[in-house]
Parts: sequence; C-alpha cells; structure tokens
Amino acid sequence: MLRIARTFAIQMESNTKLDREQLAALPRIESPEGLGWIDDFEARTALLHGWAADPVTESPARSVFVLVDGKVALEFSGTYGTARPDVAAYHKNKALTAVGLVTRVPMRTLAPGGHSLQLGVVSSDGKGYYLVPVTVEFFVSG
Repeated sequence: MLRIARTFAIQMESNTKLDREQLAALPRIESPEGLGWIDDFEARTALLHGWAADPVTESPARSVFVLVDGKVALEFSGTYGTARPDVAAYHKNKALTAVGLVTRVPMRTLAPGGHSLQLGVVSSDGKGYYLVPVTVEFFVSG
C-alpha cells in the first residue's frame, strides 16, 4: 500500500485519472523496475522533466505520479504524454514517443531541509505501479 501525504499526481490527460483511494489501493509491482527517467530537476524553478512508461507492455503508462520523500505527492499537476522521439528511438519502439512529462513541484509546501523525488508509473492496465529506479535529492532552504 502507498502512503499518500497530499493530493497531487501527474495524470495523463488522455487516459483514466485515478483518485486518491484508487492510487492508494494499487499494489507495487516489484519487478521489473519502472521504465523511465528524471532528466532534469531544477530546484530553483522547481521544474521536473522526464519520461515514464509501462515496462512490461513498453507503452505509455495509465498514469504517472511523483513521490516526495517516499510519499505520493498529489498537490500539483503536470503534463504527461508529451513527445519524446529520443526515447522512442533509443528503445526502437514508436509506442514510446508520447511518454514525456513535465511538472512544477510546489516547493512552498515542503519543510526546510533535505528531500527526495521519485517517479511512480501506473501500469497501462491499471493493475499496479512500478517505481522508476532514479531518485533526485534536493534541499529546501528555510
């Protein structure tokens, strides 16, 4: 079970949006790891850029969410499904073209100190989620 601290998820606008209870009820799929990457997190502007996909079907995820300090953070929204031809080319899979994401992390809601970000990927069938094996550490000054 996921521990949900606040309400914010990057949800794919064209697919089913999951509410707090649905997201909390999803089991974590331990293997394989989530398919994706955090390309950039600029703490000054709080912008996070990356991509994510279902590692089993190698297709866009049903939904993507951000974990802050190991808890699902649901207070902000972003865009998922932007064009990432570089990802599709690297994986030699055209289905991975629309897997880009961008969001702004609400830094004002975080306490001063060290924090971490990680991406969660809801499987394309919506039956579970994977964690992307990339964690970004950052510091919020007081």
